[in-house]
Amino acid sequence: MKIEKRNVISFLIFIMIMMLIISCKTKTNVDNSSKKDTDSLKTNPLTEAKLLFIKTDSVKKLNKTFKLDDKFRTVLSELEKQHPLHFFEKSAIYFKICKYDESAFLYHLGVLRYNYFNLTNKDYQASGDGALFESLKYETGENVSIYLKNYIDKFIEILKLVDEYVKTNDYSFHSKTINLKQYNELEYSKLINNLQKNKAKFIDEWTNERNKMLDTINKGIEEYNKLTDEEKKKLKE
Repeated sequence: MKIEKRNVISFLIFIMIMMLIISCKTKTNVDNSSKKDTDSLKTNPLTEAKLLFIKTDSVKKLNKTFKLDDKFRTVLSELEKQHPLHFFEKSAIYFKICKYDESAFLYHLGVLRYNYFNLTNKDYQASGDGALFESLKYETGENVSIYLKNYIDKFIEILKLVDEYVKTNDYSFHSKTINLKQYNELEYSKLINNLQKNKAKFIDEWTNERNKMLDTINKGIEEYNKLTDEEKKKLKE
């Protein structure tokens, strides 16, 4: 199928934006084969969009258990004193430096905290915190899901940790004492059970989804290489 140049350029602009969001600014642990892959990609800046997939694959191979260490608990303690939007901001920061487990934990904790805040805040406005919550969920969740959908055991592990944490740690910015019943109802137990019960199905669906995304990126790179130097220059302006 022939792709028109204007569509290619639009797609490449999207890829470049994605690169800015997901590019890692610090080194991360990768195995030797993945390091070779990432080094080869650096020869063409556009192909760095593929680095997220390679690096998350590397993290999966390491198969490390995520634990809430003292340093991370200090971060959590500070966030618990603030508006829930800050959980998403911090999640995005951790993602940029390739700390995917911390990022995923903060994202899913942020979802519970913001949900509780909106449901029990007497000053709630759909056009305010309602709209902001949905926007943050989408912007931050897109990247986190790329990691967790490739690593379902980690997905389950993170959700369990979040539920355990919420049960023993109050949200001091908007305490559970405001509405204890509502607070206790917000958890991931149903999602965890669904993931465990239908693990094979989710793995199959998410693997196909991931392969399609990679295929789209690869096609975009191929089309980029067909552009003239002038067209490539315009993309960088």
